[in-house]
Amino acid sequence: MWNFLVSGLLVGATVVLYDGSPGYPDTAAQWRVAERTGTTLYGTSAAYVMACRKADVHPGRDFDLSRIACVATTGSPLPPDGFRWIHDEVAEDMWIASVSGGTDVCSCFAGAVPTLPVYIGELQAPGLGTDLQAWDPQGEPVVDEVGELIVARPMPSMPVRFWNDPDGSRYRDSYFEMFPGAWRHGDWITLTSRGTVVIHGRSDSTLNRQGVRMGSADIYEAVERLPEIRESLVIGVEQPDGGYWMPLFVHLAPGATLNEELLTRIKTTIRTQLSPRHVPDEIIEVPGVPHTLTGKRIEVPVKRLLQGTSLDKAVNPGSVDDVELLRYYERLAEEKRGAAQAGARLGLEREIARGSRNLRSGEPHPPAPPDLPSLSGPSHSPFRTLRTSQPSPARSARPSSDAQPSPAPQRPALFGRPAFSGPPAPSPLRPPALSGPSGPPSLLRPPAPVPSGPSSTSAPPSPSGV
Repeated sequence: MWNFLVSGLLVGATVVLYDGSPGYPDTAAQWRVAERTGTTLYGTSAAYVMACRKADVHPGRDFDLSRIACVATTGSPLPPDGFRWIHDEVAEDMWIASVSGGTDVCSCFAGAVPTLPVYIGELQAPGLGTDLQAWDPQGEPVVDEVGELIVARPMPSMPVRFWNDPDGSRYRDSYFEMFPGAWRHGDWITLTSRGTVVIHGRSDSTLNRQGVRMGSADIYEAVERLPEIRESLVIGVEQPDGGYWMPLFVHLAPGATLNEELLTRIKTTIRTQLSPRHVPDEIIEVPGVPHTLTGKRIEVPVKRLLQGTSLDKAVNPGSVDDVELLRYYERLAEEKRGAAQAGARLGLEREIARGSRNLRSGEPHPPAPPDLPSLSGPSHSPFRTLRTSQPSPARSARPSSDAQPSPAPQRPALFGRPAFSGPPAPSPLRPPALSGPSGPPSLLRPPAPVPSGPSSTSAPPSPSGV
């Protein structure tokens, strides 16, 4: 963000910085600063927006925010409920600029364009100079389907090397190992057929149950609508025996109790709003959810802890907001492994005892399983062949073998109305009076008018970078 702030100074803007907790002395503190300073562009994090929603903050009612023309969010994907909250509680005609990029590219892959509409839960367009694509495991670009975030051609602000990496091996392994010649950033995204972008979260933390990929953000959105849930964390853990354990950790609101009634409501909410496959194997109450210093939930380090990695190897303690919370998950993982080992020992003891009884009674042993066929010989790769040539043109969603991304949950067409049948449709938040000639509103904010003149009719407005 330092580079964005310097750019603001270069164009003559005044930059307002706040040093301290965004929730001190109360959750509305940042909006109070915006009122006092007459802020016109309000930059914040998705985590803070959702914290305000949870705390029942009403910025538009309690503060004079009439000078704010844009609320920009980053740090983590802004859920659809975050879009709705900004629209309802800040201003109905607010430009909501959800952006996504990376420190390593010093820029955004996708972000905000003042001349394009804003759809709930979606970033408006890829940035200038960014050949942004979503690729399937075979290295083919897809549209309206979840895929890996790929930058297919060099962009101006990509790093050229890492510090203390003289041969470039760490640099290549970090971004180009899966798809040689193409930058893989490690996020799941969907490029929609209307040109917008949906960020689903980190691809290495994405849930994969029975070969179907699921975004953790969908589960967070459903669960955290319940007033008893302050925050949640869902992890998918591949186990050594080939099993898959998907626990949901919940941090409860003050006064809430994780009883059978709440457990049932959580599972029912997930099952009805998403699918039975999204229902976790276990729901565990925790004292808190760990975050990075920028407010992102820490999923991958917690997954590593649950898989048996030590804390010092799972995460850099200086990059998290509360190391003690991670120690809690580490202890929980040790307890789970201890219980599993005890169960395995008990099962072995029972099997030995049963075998002894069989010998004493003269009963035959169960027949041995037949030999499995050998997989020696030609390679039987379950994944894909790396693409070395240019990708084929982007195509619409299609069936493929092995792991399949689950479609995004349908979004309601209007408040209080059932979802559209068929492909997911955007949810309008604008009143009908602001609809254009094409039909009912489907936007949070209508496009800005294009200046009149000869040039305005010769070509549509070009998307601008962030």
